[in-house]
Amino acid sequence: MSLVIITAVALDHFFQVLSGVFLDMNLTGLFVTAGITSLLSQTSDRS
Repeated sequence: MSLVIITAVALDHFFQVLSGVFLDMNLTGLFVTAGITSLLSQTSDRS
């Protein structure tokens, strides 16, 4: 469990930069991608 938390904290800055790049490219695409990712992660927890 602690390894997952450490990895999430370590990759936080990378994902912030990545979302900033997507924000500069297309705001709607950023939110659509975030929504799809959220839906996929919720459906994978059910199995």
